[in-house]
Order: sequence, then structure tokens, then C-alpha cells
Amino acid sequence: MPFKDYNVLLLFLLYSSNILWSLYTFLKHRSKVITEKYINGPDQKNAQAITVLSNNLAFFQKKLAKCEEANLALLHDRLFFLCDQALSAGTISLEEMDNLRHLFTAYKHLGGNGDAESRYHRCEQL
Repeated sequence: MPFKDYNVLLLFLLYSSNILWSLYTFLKHRSKVITEKYINGPDQKNAQAITVLSNNLAFFQKKLAKCEEANLALLHDRLFFLCDQALSAGTISLEEMDNLRHLFTAYKHLGGNGDAESRYHRCEQL
């Protein structure tokens, strides 16, 4: 695996683990706060609990958007790298094309643009 691939993988793992740790600590803290303040308290505090949960949902939606953006960037990089390798070699194996197909499908589902699409279609012609 070229050196570039290790850097991308390392960045992905660091980013993912950082987000997962943040989500874990946030959930742990919030569930304790909600249980102590709202669930075990009087019923009139239910409105406050709903507000807290709504804020938590907004927080997780922002985190998810960042994860999707990071995944899209990684898929874009991998597609460009693998397509450039195949196009410069002038050939691509069935396994490599299957790998490209999986990456490209995920890339399109996340809203990838036409830059990688044109390269992918050129690789399909090989």
C-alpha cells in the first residue's frame, strides 16, 4: 500500500475515534443529568427534558454531518487515486473494478460531484 493510503487511513481512524469518544462522553454525561434532574423529578419538568433532548439531537445532527463530510472526502481521494492508477496503467482487474464500484456507489449516495464520476466511467471502459 502506498504511503498516501496509510495517511488517509490514519486520518480517518483518528477522526472517527475522536468523534466516537466525544459522543460517548457526551451521552454518558447527558443521560446522568437527564435521569437526575428530569426523569426522577416532578412531572412539570418534562418540558425541560424535551428541550434538553432536542438540543442533544441538534448536536448529534451536526456531528453526523461532519462525519459524512469526512467520509465523502476520503471516498473522493480514494476514487481519484485508484482511478488514476488504473488509467495510467491502461488496465484494471475485475477485483479492482468491483472495489471501485463499491466506493463509487457510497460516494454517490453521499452526494459526490461529477469529478470522480467521469474518472470512474473512464475506468469502466478499460
